[in-house]
Amino acid sequence: MPTTPELCPPTVRCIRCGRKLTSRKSIADGFGRECGRKVRASLVAVEQNYSRMQIVKALDLIAARRIERDHAATVGLFYVVCGSNASKYYATPRGCTCKAAEHGRRCYHLAAVEMLSGAML
Repeated sequence: MPTTPELCPPTVRCIRCGRKLTSRKSIADGFGRECGRKVRASLVAVEQNYSRMQIVKALDLIAARRIERDHAATVGLFYVVCGSNASKYYATPRGCTCKAAEHGRRCYHLAAVEMLSGAML
């Protein structure tokens, strides 16, 4: 019997570590239990460096799965961020390619990357 997309749902992977997610809660959250705990713990440190609006936007970016780890990157933790106008920004904990970051301002993309990469430690 041939497989069709309806019979084989796409594999959902953890935003942070890339492992396959199986539980409904983990799939809805975008993280496994352990990664979710680590991301929430890293939020405390990030809150000290960003405005409340930037934190909300960063959390929305993560929840919408519009930020992902670039597994092709060979050096450091790189994330590809898809902006609201479908543009892509490359961000690391040290910088971002968006206009705000190019002008020396901290952007919410960096906050999202810091939440995810801080959880990698």
